Amino acid sequence: MIHPTYSVAVYDWAQIAEESRNLINTLKNVSKAHYEALIGVQSGENAHAHIALASPDLRADRKRRAGRWLNSYYRQKKEGWSFGRIQADDYDLSKGDAGVLYTKRHRIVSVPQEIFCPKQGKCRERCIYCGHNDESSVFR
Repeated sequence: MIHPTYSVAVYDWAQIAEESRNLINTLKNVSKAHYEALIGVQSGENAHAHIALASPDLRADRKRRAGRWLNSYYRQKKEGWSFGRIQADDYDLSKGDAGVLYTKRHRIVSVPQEIFCPKQGKCRERCIYCGHNDESSVFR
């Protein structure tokens, strides 16, 4: 679960959605893993997003690399999320689907069954992860 927030009011939910997608795109490039995302946003004075990520091929070393990037984003501010604060946590399986249900209480802006792929172009033809169908979605 990733929870990016803004330091100023943002009233355009489409802007929050686009910036959340950019964050996931940067994260997939850093971790070299595929992600399926459920993105819920809230605009206004308390502008923020909730991003639930599922990955079929995120190895432990890639997860550490992604975690280091998320922890150091604030100092770098070169890519990813430079608008406010960000919090990233492992999904707590003991709480069941509470995180997904909470995310769904916000405006959903993600495309169902969309896979964020770390490869460009050729991956669509050869990658077993990019061929997801409706039944395989984690967030149905």
